[in-house]
Amino acid sequence: MSTELLTIAQAADYLGLHRQTLYLRIWKGELQPVRLLGKMGIPLAVLEAEKKQREQQQKIKTNGSK
Repeated sequence: MSTELLTIAQAADYLGLHRQTLYLRIWKGELQPVRLLGKMGIPLAVLEAEKKQREQQQKIKTNGSK
């Protein structure tokens, strides 16, 4: 499992989301950040799972609209 920690901005870029959207998901409890030295980050392993789920949902939407 990857232990790399991404900043919120890096995580947003990785997922293709806006930074504010990522903060909203954190505040809603949908994503759990890691706090280190007063800053927030998200483990890459968590983002990989999130990205895979988003891709599967997009695939379902694409196949369902045909």
